[in-house]
Amino acid sequence: MRMSIMRQGRSLLFRDVANFIKREESSKGLYELKPEFYQHFNPFFYHYQKTDQSKAEETQRKRKRLAKEDQALPPPEPPEFTKTFQPIIHLLDCDVMIHLMTTVLSRTRSRSHGSAESHLEKVFHLIGLALYEEIRQSKNEAGSDFEFIKKATTQSTNNGDSLYSLLETLVQQTADITLHDAQKDMLIWTLQLFKTVKHNENEVSTSVDSLDLSLLHSKAEAEKEKEQKRKEQAEARRARIMYQMSQLQKKFISQNANLFEETSSELNRSQSDMDISQPISTDQHVAIGHRQGALSSVLLETQTCILCQEEQQIKHDEQAMVMSGFIQRSSVLSKCQRWPIENKDSYDPLFMSPDLFLGAYTSTCGHMMHADCWQRYFDSLVAKQRRRLYRLQSISYNLNKGEYLCPLCETLSNTVIPLVPPPAYLTAANQREHTEASTLSFNEWLDAMQKTVTASTKNSEDSDNEDDFLLQPCPLPSIAKMLTESVAANLQKVYDYVLDDPNGHFEESICQMLKKYSSDIYSVTLDVLVNPDDPRFPIMTWSGAAYTIQVIEQQLRKGCKPLFGALTSRQNDALKSLIRLAAVSSQINNTDIVKQHCLKLLSALITKEQKLKEVPHILDIDMFHLLTQLVVASPILFFDGQWPTINTVSSGGVSDLHLVHLVLSAHLVQIMLMANPSRQDQSMEVEGERECKLLKIFNEVRTMAGCDRQGESQAQSQAQSQSCNVTEWWVVNHVTKACLPFLRCCAILFHFITGINPPAQLQECNIDEFVSLCTYLSLPTDLSDLFNMGENYHQLVASWCTNEEVKKLLVSVLPAGAGHGGNLKCLSNPLEVNHLLHLPDDYMELINAMASFKCPQSDGDESRAPTMCLICGTMLCYCCQTELDGGETVGAATAHAQTCGLYYLYSLLWALEYSSGNVVQCSVAYAQ
Repeated sequence: MRMSIMRQGRSLLFRDVANFIKREESSKGLYELKPEFYQHFNPFFYHYQKTDQSKAEETQRKRKRLAKEDQALPPPEPPEFTKTFQPIIHLLDCDVMIHLMTTVLSRTRSRSHGSAESHLEKVFHLIGLALYEEIRQSKNEAGSDFEFIKKATTQSTNNGDSLYSLLETLVQQTADITLHDAQKDMLIWTLQLFKTVKHNENEVSTSVDSLDLSLLHSKAEAEKEKEQKRKEQAEARRARIMYQMSQLQKKFISQNANLFEETSSELNRSQSDMDISQPISTDQHVAIGHRQGALSSVLLETQTCILCQEEQQIKHDEQAMVMSGFIQRSSVLSKCQRWPIENKDSYDPLFMSPDLFLGAYTSTCGHMMHADCWQRYFDSLVAKQRRRLYRLQSISYNLNKGEYLCPLCETLSNTVIPLVPPPAYLTAANQREHTEASTLSFNEWLDAMQKTVTASTKNSEDSDNEDDFLLQPCPLPSIAKMLTESVAANLQKVYDYVLDDPNGHFEESICQMLKKYSSDIYSVTLDVLVNPDDPRFPIMTWSGAAYTIQVIEQQLRKGCKPLFGALTSRQNDALKSLIRLAAVSSQINNTDIVKQHCLKLLSALITKEQKLKEVPHILDIDMFHLLTQLVVASPILFFDGQWPTINTVSSGGVSDLHLVHLVLSAHLVQIMLMANPSRQDQSMEVEGERECKLLKIFNEVRTMAGCDRQGESQAQSQAQSQSCNVTEWWVVNHVTKACLPFLRCCAILFHFITGINPPAQLQECNIDEFVSLCTYLSLPTDLSDLFNMGENYHQLVASWCTNEEVKKLLVSVLPAGAGHGGNLKCLSNPLEVNHLLHLPDDYMELINAMASFKCPQSDGDESRAPTMCLICGTMLCYCCQTELDGGETVGAATAHAQTCGLYYLYSLLWALEYSSGNVVQCSVAYAQ
């Protein structure tokens, strides 16, 4: 009852001095001060926090600007002290306070490094309070011993300046001293009040003083008028220049009218000669291929270092700039959390499993620094840590693992991501011309790549087994001799650009930072020591970029957000930097190793008879990882040299388009083989019984693989297909839906490689984004057109389906009449988004469910701290100790974190997130 009365009284008190305003119905209301109490505003109110003080000052200054008043925020007149506390006022006129005030003003006048704006504002505030008290004491008939005016005008500093003379000097030097408008107005107010109080005491005319202040006001107004005049002159000069340029353009067009007519007629004539069924024209929103949109200009980014505050353009020959980043091993996309790497030294990460059981996710806070500035900052942390060891203090990050906190936002980081210019800036000027001039068709490109892989695959001389083969890259002139003259010419137009600029290389500091990031992602992902000579060294940078794209794409898809319209600034910075970094990572890697990786990746899809034992079948490959690695490695395939130049970068040309066609076709075959027609929606009616091209391809692919009915005749298989009633609608809907994640990832990849903006449909929530994605990637909207590429391509698809390993997998996990089972559940497309374990709404239900859990290392006693994994549901005892493979003894949760990483500690109501065995985040799972 008492509390209610107090609230009512407080509410009435608020209404006396403020109005309650609610901007929107959904927002909370706020009290705003009434206009008649504006003069009582105190910027240094005792109960203000720093943020409250800033907001209050900004609100008052905004109000004054709108009212065209000065920006000064003078202190309100304080209430009078009672007799007992009256001596407190002498804090304002004591010698120490006068000395502090004069020191601050003296430093401001001399522009010393020790001066600060906050100190100056507080001095003005204190002088105002002292002058208010001087006025109050002057009205006291009994007299007063308050002597602020006397001491402020007589006591001087070492330079002989008193507090009053310093104020006058600052007023005269406002043009030479850096003060913002609010401080200038506050200085004028303080000096004016000082003169008024001094005049009342000395009874002296103030005409001169008033003249000084009026001159100051007039001087400030003159400066504002002068600045406004300069702006108007600059605007007039810009308008005059634009008018002159417009007149020159019109004059040039009028003088060269015949030239423009000839050009337009030639364009019309060349267009009329083309085949209308297959127009070759550019589109503003097409990222790859012949119809790739043209960039009007490549804008280089200018970034500011957060440590030295210097700006710099991101160029290949400038000092390196980096961005704080955090690399972590992740299995968040995997359905099988228990697939550890058995042998870290021999594990080959070139072909990512479609389950995505292990990847490297890189995140960033987006704050950028010079590489030298970051190195000095990190060295200072190391030096500080060495001193800290003697003081027995601990920190929240591990410097031995390269961890540090971002200098600005203190986000945990363990690497730096080097910033590189856009690939469109790096590629040679004639690369686009060569690409557009080439008419290399898909079949011609496929034939050339098949012959390249075949010519590069040779028997191993070091092995006694005739079935052992190795890859020795074959040069472009040798491949050209195997092709027809026209095909060889077109192939050379596509790949000859890599020889144009042999002197173009990145600046040394950028190469060092590229090596730094590659070393970090190599050691973190594989959990091994850094070895730059390891053939796996360049793979981890490519794979890390692909995995990060897939994670972010799945986040957007899960949240029903547009592909490009909902990227946060941090996600955008991470994707842009990682994709560009992967594209230029060949600068620090041996070209022979990159070529061998490229040939091995190509052999997984274009070789009809696989000779390399380490190359898996198509059902054991994640196609987007394969595409990403081929896109960034293929420009090096025919490079003749040890270290590539800056223009050996993918540009979204014809070769990239053919790679997308090839890999997408293989992905569609994956989808068809993994499909489960028994789960189709039988309620959907199909108009008519017309033959569907995609349905026909679907049946042919499954028949070649023998996955409809194992061991049955063709007639029985067809009867089974009819009983399942595989409809045209279901096939088209299933294939389209299943390949959407792949197409979305491809759109992100080529957007940041080419810099071509996506269509507006991909920047907003759009139910049917398939057509927009196909348009952006220069793909046919009818996916069956991808399979109409001739006999050679048909034989290639048949080799994928009739592979013995593929048939064995389908027989073992998909028996007759059964749906998906075993490991095949992990391979179905699209991959389902993983979810955390569902917790009951009532906390007591969870306690009762976990109360019966016994500690596994006790004699049947209940666990004191039971812990449940929120990913797989495993119950653990938080106090039990477990020994890892390396011999390290850790807790049960840390040991389980090798496969999962999120736990619920029910006794503390906390959710603990583990990364590499360390707690990285804590949050309350239930409200108290």
